[in-house]
Amino acid sequence: IWRIKSGVPMLIPFMLTDDIALAHYEGANSTRVGIYIGIMSGMAFYNLFLFLAIRDRAYLYYVFFIAFGSLVQAALLGVLDKFTPEAVAFNRMNGNLTSSLAICFGILFSMRMLEVQHLSPLLQRVLKGFIVFFALCTAGSILNITNIHIPLTVGVGVMSLIVWGVAIYRVKQGSVPARYFLTAWTVWTVGAVIASSLYAGALPYNDLTLWASPISSAVLATFLSFSLAAHINLMRKQQHESALAAQRAHAESQAKGQFLAQMSHEIRTPMNGVLGMADLLRQTSLDSQQQQYLDIISNSGKALLTIINDILDFSKIAAGKMEIDNTPMDLEKLIADSVQLFSLPAAQKRIYVRANWDERVPASIVGDPTRIRQILTNLL
Repeated sequence: IWRIKSGVPMLIPFMLTDDIALAHYEGANSTRVGIYIGIMSGMAFYNLFLFLAIRDRAYLYYVFFIAFGSLVQAALLGVLDKFTPEAVAFNRMNGNLTSSLAICFGILFSMRMLEVQHLSPLLQRVLKGFIVFFALCTAGSILNITNIHIPLTVGVGVMSLIVWGVAIYRVKQGSVPARYFLTAWTVWTVGAVIASSLYAGALPYNDLTLWASPISSAVLATFLSFSLAAHINLMRKQQHESALAAQRAHAESQAKGQFLAQMSHEIRTPMNGVLGMADLLRQTSLDSQQQQYLDIISNSGKALLTIINDILDFSKIAAGKMEIDNTPMDLEKLIADSVQLFSLPAAQKRIYVRANWDERVPASIVGDPTRIRQILTNLL
């Protein structure tokens, strides 16, 4: 009577065969294991080189996900037991430990590829909670807690359904990387269901059910690599479009500046003519009321000319060449002229406007009269 006791699910296949058939079976099995490890190692190292070149964290998450996922399959196939046949406790925790680590990096990779941070903060917190849960499962595997595989399996099932749903949603939004991701995740889920059913005794033990999980993980690695390539191409396309948009915005800004400068020059010429005629009119005989009206016309024209100069300064501001003048000016007169500019429209509204001058304020200062007049005009 043979009795086998284990704290984790195990497959104990028995068969009656001769030495030649056994050697043929082990040789074929070793070939399949070698091909599988070669595929997974190649995908991992290829994307590791891409990470070193591109420095995108998604590639690093992919590498760890595939590496630990390969160790999971190696543990399930009994490959790791051959290297440490005497370390019973270590071999017993191999599957749980590598599974927990693989899922942690799988969630990080999924969040990066599906851009969960742009979908829902709540969903992001839920997936981060799963990362904490599987990290605790990792610790439980190291401490060799009994039946740790049960919460681990349930957690993997719930997390897979959530990620699968998010992938479907992103595919409906038109995400190309999500299409490859959904294909990979679906195939991997099918393989995981077959493996779980096999260990639960719901499916018979044969080459198809035994290798369904490793084959699905190889398909997973391949299509996730395609998803990464689509993700990088999309990022490069977005960066290219952003650069083109910036160039267009810069060109539009330059064209706007040139248009404003040209129009300002066109307006300045007749405005100077108006101010010149006002100065000539001032030299004629005028009564006090006419003199007041002429002062308003002159001050208004000067204010308009200042606005025109401000428009010209817009191009200087855009070019970073704006400068503040420091020239002597009569502050009292500048304030009086600014107030007089609004005296007539204020009088029409029955509003009395006057400037009160404090004798302690110096009448003459050094500054930029154009900017001060602009500030006063805006305040009034």
